[in-house]
This record gives sequence, C-alpha cells and structure tokens, in this order.
Amino acid sequence: MAPRIPYAALVFALALIQACGNPSDLDEARRSERLGRYSTAISQYQDFARENPKDPDSAEALFRVGEIYRAVIRDYARARAIFAQVIELHPESPWSAAAREAAMNSPDYFSFDPPQKRTYGDSQTRGTNMKMVDVLSPDDEDPSRIKVERSIFAGNSLVSKTTVYYEKLDGELRERSGSGSEPCVLIRYPPVKGDAWESVRNGKKAAFKVAETAMAVGVGGKTYQDCLKILEKPSGQTGSWRAYYFAPFDGHILTAVETARGENRILEILSAEPLVREEKPERGLAGFFSRVFGGGQ
Repeated sequence: MAPRIPYAALVFALALIQACGNPSDLDEARRSERLGRYSTAISQYQDFARENPKDPDSAEALFRVGEIYRAVIRDYARARAIFAQVIELHPESPWSAAAREAAMNSPDYFSFDPPQKRTYGDSQTRGTNMKMVDVLSPDDEDPSRIKVERSIFAGNSLVSKTTVYYEKLDGELRERSGSGSEPCVLIRYPPVKGDAWESVRNGKKAAFKVAETAMAVGVGGKTYQDCLKILEKPSGQTGSWRAYYFAPFDGHILTAVETARGENRILEILSAEPLVREEKPERGLAGFFSRVFGGGQ
C-alpha cells in the first residue's frame, strides 16, 4: 500500500493546485485570511460555500473555515463540526481527506511536525536521577508515521535505547514498539470524557479510558490549558492506573500513577526543542511541488 501523504504536505499541495487555477470568488476570502482578518474571512468563505454548494471550490471554502477555528481561534469543537461538513458534503473532494486529518488534530495532542528533541525527567529530581530523551522524526519507510528514538539515562549513564513508532490512522493515535508490531491505541478521536476501550500493550491486553478533556495542568512552572488525561492499566487488574497528560500542540507533558489515595507524578517534560537534521529530498506529491515551485511548509 502506498504511504499516506502527511497532513501538512497534503494541504500545501492542494493549495498550490488551487493557486494554479483561474481566479475565483474565493480570492477576497483568501486575502482576508492572509491579512489576519479572520472574522471577515470566515464570513466570506461561508457565504461562498452557501451560495455555491455544487462548486468544487466550496469544499476548500469550508475547509478554510475549519482551519481558522482550529489553528487560530482554537475552538476545536466548532472546527471538528466544520470538517465533518466537508467530509459529508464533498466526499469525493481531495479536501475531504485533508478534513479527516485536520479533525484528528483538533486539537493536536501529538504533533506530527518534527523533527524535534523532547527531554523528560523523573518528577522527584527533575531529571537528576533519571531522564528520557525522545528524538522525533518522520519514518523513512512511511512519512505519515513518526519514529521516536528513545534513550533512557540513570544519572548520566545510558541505560537503554529503543525505537517506537506513532501513527494517526482511522481516528486513533497508535503506538508500535516495532515497525511491524501490533499497535497500542493511546487516543481515540475525538476524545470524550468517560470513553473507554481495550488495546494491546507488549502483547498483553490493556484498558484505557478518557479521564478529562479540558483540564489545566502545571508542570515545571508552566500551566498547560485544555489538557487531555488518559488512564491505562492491564485489563482485569484492580488498583492503580497510569495517567498520561497531553497538552494541545505541546504533546505528552506528564506521566503519573493514580490510586485511590491520590496521584504520584513520575515523569514530566523538561524541554522541547527543534532538532537540526540532515535534509533529505522530499518524496511523493510534496516533493514534486517543492521541486517544481520551490515552495514548502
């Protein structure tokens, strides 16, 4: 099966295709968006879609409305509703595929726009006793998937190195301990408080549930808003849960153990920084447009 085109590259390619066409009534809406007049742009896009429901460009108009709500206003419920309209009204449009990807990133609890280096430390000593360093980059075999090279340190001594893969597919964030291993479903989209499911972790069944979807979490002197809290424990086991906290556009920020007596933090984010890596030629549609037009994200 051919690899899926990453979401950002897909939107970029679609925009270039649109730009190569004849000017349309969407020009003013696009101009308003470029100038940061987002309320005006939303009205103009919605007017176009309402007045031209059968025009292929109406799919883009609706998608742009959803993107403004997602990336600028950060009204994620409204964004998901708009993306659902694109999918329902324009199922054959390439913007429908982009809308499916965007809906899973409303909000984006696990960014697929690396490369980056993320350093975590034990909560008791803030990394003096134990550190985990994750290096995130696109998987060479499938650019739509993220490869995480994970190093565990005890003090300054390297204890272990592993590679973990993450993918967003069929409305789920999935983790794989190896390229061909059975996936563990960490998040189901859209997250709904109380939602529960069963998955597989290291060959054993595990129970997951959504504990919170819009909580404020303080880590290292910073407060993260609208955080998602996912609980996990081996299926059939009573007692403690492992709690994972995800912040919109910041990703995984905290891991804790939760019992009836309270919560004990065990791992938290210390830093996240862009990683400078050797550039490789882009493949597929994104690479084609980059070479032809000299553009990119």
